[in-house]
Amino acid sequence: MKWLDLLDVRLKEDAALSRLYEEKGPITQGAQAGCFLVVHKETGVHYSMRVYQNKDLSQWKLDELSSALAAQRKLNDAPEDEDLRCFSRLHEVLGSPERTLVVSELTPTQGGTCTDLFSLVERLGRIGEKDARQIFTRLVLAVKAAHHAGVMLRNVKPEGVQVYKPARPRGCTHRLPRPRATARPACPAPRSPGRLAPLASRAPC
Repeated sequence: MKWLDLLDVRLKEDAALSRLYEEKGPITQGAQAGCFLVVHKETGVHYSMRVYQNKDLSQWKLDELSSALAAQRKLNDAPEDEDLRCFSRLHEVLGSPERTLVVSELTPTQGGTCTDLFSLVERLGRIGEKDARQIFTRLVLAVKAAHHAGVMLRNVKPEGVQVYKPARPRGCTHRLPRPRATARPACPAPRSPGRLAPLASRAPC
């Protein structure tokens, strides 16, 4: 796989990114920690951006990134499905002589509960059975929907799952958390219909 084949947009120089996106700083918590918050200057939409230094992209890493991006693009092209909307969608991939930039849909960052599942369990010690059942069910349905779209997922980890529950005024009925996963699909096509490999965490966002 050639590096140019990964790209949606090729930048002549690294500074050209500033004409397209405004960088707001690093994302320090949640499933997209390690990415950067960016704002598209034309639309005003907020995204997360994962940065790869080209000098660090060995052939092995390039092939791995290529497989992940091919699978994410396949998910983007799949028929609309509520369960597939659990995945943070790939927006575009940009490349300059110095860096490769993977821009993805931003997971929710505000709410009564808005963090990755690992941090939530670490903070609370445990999650109630009712909430845990809903989170697990949504994850299973999301993986199943991805499998039906021809994409296998791997390495489902709690730190790669964003749990979001909108803040509600006192007196309102409880609303259960809704998980949102940052997807790193492993390969574009499954080998057998009965086997599912899980979702990876954090990279690419």
